[in-house]
Amino acid sequence: MLSKLLPAIAGALLISAIIPFEHKGIIALISGVVHASELPIRSLPKLGKWVLNSDGRICELSGTFGEALSPTTLTFTKYLPDYYFDVTLIYPHPAMIKARPSMSIRIGTATTSIREDWEFIVATENRIVLKIPRLRLDGQSIDQSGASSARTPVTDSVTVTIDGRALQLQSGPLEVPMRALDRCVDKLLQSWGYDPVQQAALVTRPRPTNYQGNWVQKDDYPPAARVAGRRGTVWFRLDIDSDGRITNCQILTSTAPPELQTTTCDLVSKRGRFAPAEDRAGSHIPSYFINRVRWVP
Repeated sequence: MLSKLLPAIAGALLISAIIPFEHKGIIALISGVVHASELPIRSLPKLGKWVLNSDGRICELSGTFGEALSPTTLTFTKYLPDYYFDVTLIYPHPAMIKARPSMSIRIGTATTSIREDWEFIVATENRIVLKIPRLRLDGQSIDQSGASSARTPVTDSVTVTIDGRALQLQSGPLEVPMRALDRCVDKLLQSWGYDPVQQAALVTRPRPTNYQGNWVQKDDYPPAARVAGRRGTVWFRLDIDSDGRITNCQILTSTAPPELQTTTCDLVSKRGRFAPAEDRAGSHIPSYFINRVRWVP
């Protein structure tokens, strides 16, 4: 699984929501964007088939590219039945890279909008990890409305440009693999105890009734994590019952160490307040809420 490849890292924090919400304190700004079309492109052929995995928390679709002895791995991650996914790129990079490189990503012919809270991790001396949240196949940003065509555009490659070095991953058509990923997410919801059809038909999803930025605050991180300068992002799921009560917190995926994962669930469960989901008849329906906390030193 992808989580085994990521180092345990974490420090001070920011919180931002999936549906457009940005915390005022976001400080990890992209230093610049270089368009892949303006640079020499290194093309990497695909090695083998796509591999679909699920651990009961997330669904991952992974492919390897380049050379078998030193492959580049591309992973699409989903945990919600919508048009968005996270992208993780793990690739060999012997050259030195600055701590926050410039980066852009193009899926097919669409240059994709990137949130400011993407992560760059040096896993080893010559292995780099990029984690980019909430992308779409059609290049639209999270602030734009969804459309059915967003699931199946004509796509045969993924191009990532990092500090002027462009990698084009020859993915081939993504329509069939992405449909398999969507089916995996439906099964994921069922394993959580939810009916995918009922959840898709909800008129309103669980809505926070208090300010999310107060759920996790700067002074909340453990002193040892602060001193060590650890950092990372914790994705969590809250189960919300028909009365709006939080009944469970589950860590979905994380680049933060276990200490900060536990702290995240403890705090959001204690401080979060919700109005329950509603169906077309106005009945309150148990549902879930997914968000993330980003810890930054």
